[in-house]
Amino acid sequence: MGLHDPDLMDRGHLRGLVYRSRATMPLEPAALRALVEAAALRNRRDGITGTLLARAGCCVQRLEGPGGAIEVLPERLRKDQRHADLQVVSDTARKACAFPGCPMWLQNQRPEPCAGCAAGSAAEL
Repeated sequence: MGLHDPDLMDRGHLRGLVYRSRATMPLEPAALRALVEAAALRNRRDGITGTLLARAGCCVQRLEGPGGAIEVLPERLRKDQRHADLQVVSDTARKACAFPGCPMWLQNQRPEPCAGCAAGSAAEL
């Protein structure tokens, strides 16, 4: 059963999480790209899609995926020493995936979303 399986969505197992945090290290472009690439690999494995906005040491991230995969993220992120002051802004059931096929879209590095993110927009954060 995949992330975009209609049965999964009908049963309310698609979950969305929005959090903000402060970076504990400089968000240099090369380091940020490497972080996003590593996150995209994990997200693909876990069936998670989402977008990240990182500017001036602040991060806002919107993620969505299977409830179990999303449920464990806040605690895992709080243990990640690259984050400080992590606050969950929203944690809700979702009816549809806003970023299908896009395991991680870094908004501040790319003016247009990746092909899989074309349906989502920054305004939806």
